[in-house]
Amino acid sequence: MATSDPATCRDEIQTSGLVRDRAFIGGQWRAAASGEAIAVDDPFTGATIGSVPALNREEAQSAIDAAENAFPAWSRH
Repeated sequence: MATSDPATCRDEIQTSGLVRDRAFIGGQWRAAASGEAIAVDDPFTGATIGSVPALNREEAQSAIDAAENAFPAWSRH
């Protein structure tokens, strides 16, 4: 059953498998090479709801390149 309670929603999302703490690059989930992460905060409550990898310049470029390479095949569907 759906709920409007922010804490319950946050908990349901975090346990659903939808939230990841990795970047999807070239078909693989990857952590930052440094192991560092950036907290993601709920702007309404200020609570930390997850994290994303703190990618360096090369890792970010790798993600961009992988997305550009995948786009032609993906856009045909």
